[in-house]
Amino acid sequence: IYRGHTSWVKALDVDPTGQYLCSGDKEGNFFVWDVKSTRILQRLKLEGEISSISWSKSDTTSFIGISVDKNVYILCPKQLPTSVKEQNEARIAQSKQSYDSQPQHLLNWEYLEEDSEMYAAGVRVIIKLENEVSQLSFHDKGDFISTVSPFPLRANDQIFVHAISKGASQRPLSKSKGNVVKVLFHPTKPLIFILTHRNVYIYNLQ
Repeated sequence: IYRGHTSWVKALDVDPTGQYLCSGDKEGNFFVWDVKSTRILQRLKLEGEISSISWSKSDTTSFIGISVDKNVYILCPKQLPTSVKEQNEARIAQSKQSYDSQPQHLLNWEYLEEDSEMYAAGVRVIIKLENEVSQLSFHDKGDFISTVSPFPLRANDQIFVHAISKGASQRPLSKSKGNVVKVLFHPTKPLIFILTHRNVYIYNLQ
């Protein structure tokens, strides 16, 4: 039994090795656990209910995406090999450089300062959307992450795909396909699967 949450657990995911588990609850508490010992290895307190968590499955980098209200937090797990941590930091540096070079941004990305409390807790980037996020999912290669906002102000804002290395967000769809429930990436091809209440759509991202 993994003890630590004091409210409803709303989301969880496991790292690619199966050694670690992460979970988030209704009060904004986020934990990374050691699967074998059930010990809490990393913790973070966020303002709001955690709605979704996704741990990237890449062999070279390892990020955790956490959605809370209209924000997506990109976190670097602390309990990783030094080589993976270095690749993570290099990817974030590349992301910030690319973001800063862009004249305009579809969404705002906030890069945390090294002396901030959230940076010390592992957070590197906060992607700020205009609508509440209900679900997010990493591509297996670990650079792309999708988000779903079921009740957007604009219909084509239901789905975004964010590229960490580029520090950029894009809308894959120009028109709404109904009430989107979930989005998943194909593991090897540039395709996304979009689940609505009545249909499943497949879109080519290229």
